[in-house]
Amino acid sequence: MHALIVAPLLMAAISDRSADTVPARTLRGEPIALLPRGLTSFGADTCQGWLYVFGGYNGEPHRYSKAGQSDEFYRLNLRDPRQLERLAGGVAVQGAPLVAWKDMIVRAGGMVARNAEGEKSDLVSIADAARYDTVSGSWTELPPLPEPRSSHDLEVVGDRVVAIGGWTLQGSKDGTYCASVALLDLSQPQAGWTSIPAPFQRRALAAARLGSRIAAIGGMDSEGDVQTTVDLFDPATRTWSKGPDFPGSAFGVAACAAGDTVIASGKDGVLWRLLADASAWERAGTLAFPRFFHQLVADGDGAVLALGGIDEMRKDGRVRHVERLDAQRRDGAVVTTLEVPAPFAAKNRQGAFLRGNVLTLFGGNRSLKQHDFGADDFQSAAWALDLATLGWTPRAAFPEGRQTVATTVAADGTVGFAVGGFGYAEGGGKARDAGYRYAFADDAWERNTSVDLPTPRTQFGLVQGAGKLWVLGGLDFDPSRGEDAQFHHPSEVLSLDLSDPDAHLTDSGVKLTTPRRAFACAALDGKAYLVGGMREEFDTVDECEVFDFETRTFAPIAAPRRTRISCEMVAVAGKLYLCGGSSHGADNKLVPDRSIECYDPATNTWSVVVEELPQAMPHMKAFALRDRILIVSSHVDGPPTTRMVLVAP
Repeated sequence: MHALIVAPLLMAAISDRSADTVPARTLRGEPIALLPRGLTSFGADTCQGWLYVFGGYNGEPHRYSKAGQSDEFYRLNLRDPRQLERLAGGVAVQGAPLVAWKDMIVRAGGMVARNAEGEKSDLVSIADAARYDTVSGSWTELPPLPEPRSSHDLEVVGDRVVAIGGWTLQGSKDGTYCASVALLDLSQPQAGWTSIPAPFQRRALAAARLGSRIAAIGGMDSEGDVQTTVDLFDPATRTWSKGPDFPGSAFGVAACAAGDTVIASGKDGVLWRLLADASAWERAGTLAFPRFFHQLVADGDGAVLALGGIDEMRKDGRVRHVERLDAQRRDGAVVTTLEVPAPFAAKNRQGAFLRGNVLTLFGGNRSLKQHDFGADDFQSAAWALDLATLGWTPRAAFPEGRQTVATTVAADGTVGFAVGGFGYAEGGGKARDAGYRYAFADDAWERNTSVDLPTPRTQFGLVQGAGKLWVLGGLDFDPSRGEDAQFHHPSEVLSLDLSDPDAHLTDSGVKLTTPRRAFACAALDGKAYLVGGMREEFDTVDECEVFDFETRTFAPIAAPRRTRISCEMVAVAGKLYLCGGSSHGADNKLVPDRSIECYDPATNTWSVVVEELPQAMPHMKAFALRDRILIVSSHVDGPPTTRMVLVAP
């Protein structure tokens, strides 16, 4: 288990004990640490069990200034990521790559912004070079590069360090592209650098050792076009050859040597492996958090680390997570937990949207108890958490205090729907019928009668399929109807044609085969799957079924090993993952279920993916985060906290 404490944040990663395995060469991003702050265009490498980070930029992209350049030089202990040491000799510079040689860390080149924030850009590439002795903790100057160079990369083969690509800036944002590579023999640095003509001129590229050669991957050329070209340089013979084009996003790409191969990744988060003979690239896996202008470095123990970078060109988009990518991990799902202090009072049953890396939480109930339904218990505050940067941003409050709101995000990502749920009524709480639409770009809620429910419902399934919005199951609870009639389980399946602006949620003419509330519901390949839940008299629903959106028919499917209530289910890579909730224990009492089970529609079978999560996640919400499962809960005793679990199945 790995653990990290940075300020008030806690992260831990474990491997599940499941027997399921992945191919031996598959890389899965496993977050193991957090950088003190997100960076782009920085230097990084590992040496003797430490990860070294130098300089970088943390200000607004393309508006470079002295204020945005980091002057920090620090190292992180890879065997105990809680141990972070600030080191002497930091310089406010960006685009200054690092490379390890023996017990040394070498840097060369970079870009310095001489203008203050808001002033006209005054950007200058530098030729400075130096090496840091990791044993003595001292810097020694090296001969300067033959020409100032930034937006380049460094690599070492034997004793030779090579500077590849880049450009020279002399006060503006327009630079002169470097037409050569520069070599320095670190065993006799007094001899100085040697320049060798290069067959290309590119910047924002990556360089990585491939045996005795260096692969120069991607980048942007002097015409402003992104190239996927791979050029191979042999420092011993000083000759060039061509490699296969990089198949991914090649601007701001990162790469490093991994054994006798090269691992590289671009903005899309896909990891690619260049084979030892440079004959082809093969897909190697994915990052949990895609990024570019980041770094990939080998950790010395057979794994690769991904750190820094930005997910989009936005001011607050820099990724803080350090991910470990290890092809030797073949022991089942990788589970990572993360806790962040929360800025709201809600403790459970919040509404939630996940859009890209941004998780928006709103409403909910401030109590840890199950039936505190006072007027002040229901919350309306809304906050957005950037999963990459771990920063909260306030959002427009939900129009009313409400919990257990059903949510979904439109296929085009422009709006989210928040429907029904549970809110305050005289004498307690009752199910609600009102629907709202949230515009992400405008940060605005509006009452949307098209998604109003014909009758109030809570604890129901809300999914999209065949161009429609569907409502299945749920509970209409109203204490004013008296004890014998306050619980009503509607069986009508509702639908809304999303292509018709005048349409409303109405009875589709289809009824459930059995009443069901507090169940798991997820859509996959034109069908909705219904698992678990409760019916009248609080009896559990053991039967599981699938609803076909086109034929509007139900069919039975296999059931998981235990019937669950208040669980969540998400579709990832063609399979369904059942998470959390409660199931009956040995004494037939409901207890939190900490397992994750997988349903394969192709075989109609269930399997256990995670036997036991590190901790219970009451009143969770689960989402598909690219090819992973994200589980979220604010049901934490003590100071307001949002707990998350990221599962790579």
